[in-house]
Amino acid sequence: HFNQQDMELKLGNGVCHFRSADRPYRWEGFGYHVVFLNEAGLILRNAYIWEQAVQKTLLDYSDSIMIAAGVPKGINKFSEMIEWATDPTKPEWAHFHFSTYANPFIPLESIDQFVEQSPEMARQEIFGEVLGEENSAFQFIKPSWVDLAFDNWRVDQQNEAFKLPPLDAVGGDPSGGGDECTLTFKHGFVVPPQLIMHGSEADSTLKVSDRWSLEICERLGKRPHEVRIPIRIDYIGIGKGVHDEMKVQIKSVIGLTGGSASTKMSSDRLYRMANDRTWWWWYLGEMLNPYSKWHKRISISPDPVLKQQLCSVWFEVAGDVVKREQKDKTKARLGGKSPDRAESLVYAFADFKRGGFGYGAG
Repeated sequence: HFNQQDMELKLGNGVCHFRSADRPYRWEGFGYHVVFLNEAGLILRNAYIWEQAVQKTLLDYSDSIMIAAGVPKGINKFSEMIEWATDPTKPEWAHFHFSTYANPFIPLESIDQFVEQSPEMARQEIFGEVLGEENSAFQFIKPSWVDLAFDNWRVDQQNEAFKLPPLDAVGGDPSGGGDECTLTFKHGFVVPPQLIMHGSEADSTLKVSDRWSLEICERLGKRPHEVRIPIRIDYIGIGKGVHDEMKVQIKSVIGLTGGSASTKMSSDRLYRMANDRTWWWWYLGEMLNPYSKWHKRISISPDPVLKQQLCSVWFEVAGDVVKREQKDKTKARLGGKSPDRAESLVYAFADFKRGGFGYGAG
């Protein structure tokens, strides 16, 4: 018998309750022999659910067990539990590691295709690796802020009434075929999956400019000369060529250098920005920060690689002046890779007017 109002399933003498991680307070006061956490990588990002809800439900029975199943989403309570399982002083914990290839219900060719198209994302989603996230006072963007933006996307996708706002800006970080060539589409404060090009498909300015122009025009339903939204491209290195070739047909293409001095300040007026690039990163962080007065409800399609990159770009402080660190330090933190996806996202939100954003800040 299933009671839908109480989300309670009775099987003989057994009872199974279905709980929601969105309302952990409804877990309190119950004791269980078995607790199964589905999507534990998402649930246990909130340590409160373990400390104030799940853990208490296991106290009533000496033989109670918890099974936390899912993919680790960075450094949080779930990844901490995995570490407990390797600690000989905690024999009550065990860790079982499976890749998606162990699932007999998913066609192997589908998994292979995912791994080939998204090798970095596959590390987490297919092979279950814990992609580390450092927490530092010098991060422009904290992991929890990105998680909130990802959760906003999930909520939007579950809302049948949700409609993607019009495309109003694009940010592009070109590469010479070595790093990822990334294009971000900004629909108000909603960011769908990025366009990511690799290797030979991005090894010339002509290939990149043609593909980007085609994608933008198709999404807008316009011809190149009709495009009016800002298309912000990193105007350094190969980006110059991509910018110049696109500019021939699309007049709203803008080259970003980021080195000019900025007059912008933090929302609390305590810090001054050293240059435009620092400001672009700082303000995006303030928009993502739920405790900032500049916070916006930003919705971003979940991507663990993007999250890792956003949280790996740090700043330095001299007196009251904030400056983005040298890129080689960021790349060292990312194992030698460039934060292309993060840069592209930042460019999509960077205002075409030198020095800042178009949302009344500063």
